[in-house]
Amino acid sequence: MSDLKIDVSEVLSSASRAERIAGDFSTAERIADETAGYTGHDGLAGKVRDFGGKWDIARGKLEDNLTFIADYLRAVVDTFEDLDTDLAAAVQQSRSGDAAAAADVRDAASATPTPAPAPVPTPTPGPAPTPPTDGDR
Repeated sequence: MSDLKIDVSEVLSSASRAERIAGDFSTAERIADETAGYTGHDGLAGKVRDFGGKWDIARGKLEDNLTFIADYLRAVVDTFEDLDTDLAAAVQQSRSGDAAAAADVRDAASATPTPAPAPVPTPTPGPAPTPPTDGDR
């Protein structure tokens, strides 16, 4: 049988990192409009604003994906822990069930009286002989 091992602390650490990065994205300043004004050229300012707008959209998608990943990792840990608990309970129940079944067999064996030996057949006498009659001689 194969063993499945999960480093729960590592999975939870990954979930926390994903949440932290998503939080960093959500609080990041949107400075493209302000920066565009400093370029001194309308064409370049337009490109900076365009890039900033697209980056804001992409950053929002990354934030959503990171939040999803963090939630998913936490769900994996919860599911694994539930499964581990259920399997341990099943093994314990099986062990106690096996012990109870063995005790039942022992009890049944000791409660059954030892049968008495069967009677040994003995020959029974046949019918009593009848005395001969005068006609038999």
